[in-house]
Amino acid sequence: MEACVSPAHRRLLPEKWEASPVARQRLGRGAVTLAGRMRDCLRGVDTLARLGGDEFVALLSDLTQKSDSEILVERLLEAIATPVELGELTLHMSGSIGLALYPQDTELTADLLLQQADQAMYRAKAKGRTAWHVFDLP
Repeated sequence: MEACVSPAHRRLLPEKWEASPVARQRLGRGAVTLAGRMRDCLRGVDTLARLGGDEFVALLSDLTQKSDSEILVERLLEAIATPVELGELTLHMSGSIGLALYPQDTELTADLLLQQADQAMYRAKAKGRTAWHVFDLP
């Protein structure tokens, strides 16, 4: 991976945040609050989608330098870690983020790119909470 990312590059980040089973039952409003915070961390050219439950995907476009994505990832992790107040309930969450690069040397489908980002996310989870990892190309 190069230190700089050309404007044609994209990064896909699946984000998984953890909460206790009891808290998950009350996450409707919390997920909306979290999604809003995460969206506020991104730029107008980026896309954020909720895959379901506690999993989101962000597509970061028009990155010119590796540090651009690192700054956005750190902002996302900070947004996830900020407690969500729901009346008397306070949700404390953490996140794991995996990054996959596009384009790559081989042809790549959207599903494969998402799988790579998902693998990177699980590598991030292995590091501990509130971590991120870039997919390692073989």
